[in-house]
Amino acid sequence: MKPFLLLFSFLESCATATDVIHLFRRINATHGIRDVIIRNDNGSQFLANEVKAYLKSVEARQEFTHIATPEENSYIEAFHSILNREVVQ
Repeated sequence: MKPFLLLFSFLESCATATDVIHLFRRINATHGIRDVIIRNDNGSQFLANEVKAYLKSVEARQEFTHIATPEENSYIEAFHSILNREVVQ
């Protein structure tokens, strides 16, 4: 399976806080996330204290969208739409 399909599969599944931390660890090991602002929706996996603690420990900052405002997530919503249309279907 191609890497982008694996990522898409991960994103489409019910990711837990532990899954999110593992993903951020892999991204941090490869690219570094110190001083990076990570924009999340308000999913419970991103709000979890373990995720917040991990990101704080690597000096990354979380920024959350406002509840019920998908327009604040327009870039990622567009990305998911294109990825689904062009790759998955």
